[in-house]
Amino acid sequence: SLVEAFLILPSHLSNEWVLSRKKRTRGLRQGLEKGIEWLRNGYAWILRGIIKRYRAWVFFPFLFILVTVILQMSGYIGWTWFESPPFDSITLEASFKPGETDDQTEEFLWYAHNKIDSIGLLMEQELGKKVISYVSLNIGSASGLGEGGPHAGTIRVSTESADDIDTRSIANRIKESISLEWQNRLQKFSVGGEEQFGKPISISLVSEDSDQLSECAQWLRNEFENMDGLNDIVDNSGIGNRELQVTLKPKARLLGLSLNDVLGQTRQGFFGAEAQRLILGRDEVKVWIRYPKSGRSSLADLDNIMIKTNSGQLFPFHELAEYTIKRGKVEINHLDGKQEIEISADVLDASKIGEYSSSIYADLVPEMEQKFPDVDLNMRGQSEEGMESLYWFMIAFGASIVMMMIILSLNFRSFYQAKLILMVIPVGFYGAVLGHGIEGFKFSTLGLFGVIALAGVLVNDSVVMLDTYNRLLREGLDVKKAAYECGKQRFRPVILTTITTVAGLYPLILENSFQAQFLVPMAITIAYGVFFGTIILIFFFPALILFFADMKRSRWWLWRGGKYPPARIEVEPVTKIMKRELEMSDLIQSSNGNGGITKEELHG
Repeated sequence: SLVEAFLILPSHLSNEWVLSRKKRTRGLRQGLEKGIEWLRNGYAWILRGIIKRYRAWVFFPFLFILVTVILQMSGYIGWTWFESPPFDSITLEASFKPGETDDQTEEFLWYAHNKIDSIGLLMEQELGKKVISYVSLNIGSASGLGEGGPHAGTIRVSTESADDIDTRSIANRIKESISLEWQNRLQKFSVGGEEQFGKPISISLVSEDSDQLSECAQWLRNEFENMDGLNDIVDNSGIGNRELQVTLKPKARLLGLSLNDVLGQTRQGFFGAEAQRLILGRDEVKVWIRYPKSGRSSLADLDNIMIKTNSGQLFPFHELAEYTIKRGKVEINHLDGKQEIEISADVLDASKIGEYSSSIYADLVPEMEQKFPDVDLNMRGQSEEGMESLYWFMIAFGASIVMMMIILSLNFRSFYQAKLILMVIPVGFYGAVLGHGIEGFKFSTLGLFGVIALAGVLVNDSVVMLDTYNRLLREGLDVKKAAYECGKQRFRPVILTTITTVAGLYPLILENSFQAQFLVPMAITIAYGVFFGTIILIFFFPALILFFADMKRSRWWLWRGGKYPPARIEVEPVTKIMKRELEMSDLIQSSNGNGGITKEELHG
């Protein structure tokens, strides 16, 4: 844009076609000029009234911010870490108790498949077009639930690409169509899609004590189920088939047997051991030996098998070891060398994600630390991603504010005027928040990143007005007249910048495609922030200039004393700069008259 403005635009403006102002464009141009002039005259009339009572009107921007905060606190404008876009596809995952056959899993999946087909036909009648493109079934895995085996299954539903097809609504319909009878028979059940930024509520439990970790996970799941507004509560601690966990008795240790010795002989008897390999022609045949089927078909057979010691003695299994029957684990997840179980849940109202996270930390975490001292808790999902994004936003935004403060202070040679310019940023921020409410969006982290670009636009408009104000003071106008004229003279460029910015971004705000949903919050932030920020800027920035000039007069008078406060023009930074320039000019002239240094020597 700088290359365009400094190198290309001047040649365009000096073109004969532009300078000639042909008759065919004169009518349109004159109409636009009259419209803008009419707006400027109306603005000047309003601004004149505001400046007359600037001490009262200067608080209007703070009233605007207060109203926006009230709307936020009342719930009209929600907050969420990330605005949830529609799913690309819908996934139904279900699992029964481990060990159950795949017949039951297959029966449920076909039942759910028929329900999905019915929903697809119903929505096809409602919308007048095909909604569901295909449905696939898979038995043996439900990775989102942490389950694997014949007791688990997955259905994937692919929908047609269309703006008016709401995949979240389809997922809710599918969930509601599953009967309570089936839901009660299922151990885990979930319908949804892949969240781009993780689950709204996701907790990672980490511990070296597996028993305490499992107990804590079950306790936390029960607490989540008792919280209103949470659904689809699942964890990744898949439970496997039943297995025997064997421990040695003291007698076995006295006989010199280890657990591996006992389990190795037990495995050889029940599973078998390779005794010989035979070569038959070109083929190799392995010969395995194990107990006959009648001797390895019950737990009683296990109790009575004979275990040989190192000395050749034989003892029955039940004299050397004991066992308990427990459910095994499908998989064990680790984090930093410790076992981990992750519990996640969906939220019915996305604007309350922060409330649920705060409630978990305030109410559940202290109780959990008392009951399960060896278990550590970490936030995952959207909370983790949101906090990380917020951290980087604060760094980027803070750095940009510091850089702008330095540049403005050097340019205006006044730290006071640099602060005055940056005061328009909060108004633009709350204008962006209000814009999200108007468009029916929740303010999110993605919208927050648009504030950085928004700040640059508003600061640019403020610089234009303040630079004009300083120029008018140099030309001899008094402070009130300069404040009025700076608004009137810069109305046209500021308002045209706003119109083009909003007009350019609004088509993106109206876009409903999946790819655009990640850009819409930032577009809302910039468009509405610029719109409301500009309205506040052109009407109330001149009043803010006068109000802070009065504050400087009062501070000057209290600090230096005197019968009356100084005039407004005396406390303006441009006045001080002009005095220093005048003193320097007098010094140079007196030096030249006395044969002293020249102006060129001084600057050299």
